[in-house]
Amino acid sequence: MAPQGFSSSAKVFTPKTITTKLFTPTKIFTPMGGAVTSKKLAAPLAAFTMAFVLFGWTRSSIREARRAAQLERQMNRERSLAVVAKHIK
Repeated sequence: MAPQGFSSSAKVFTPKTITTKLFTPTKIFTPMGGAVTSKKLAAPLAAFTMAFVLFGWTRSSIREARRAAQLERQMNRERSLAVVAKHIK
């Protein structure tokens, strides 16, 4: 006779079923009810990575363009001063 609250047709868990249930990958459920899986995370993660790389590349390109423009202005200023100094002599 089974203890009170238990039915005799209750499922018996063997050690194999317990370990497989313990070590199966669990899914995280969102408030909307959908499961978060690696397939669902791949595209947003790739998009975030691409945006981050694009942001960094854009910032470095702008910085390099400003530096090159500043060097060009400085070289033009030195050339013009050299021409003026040549004509003054």
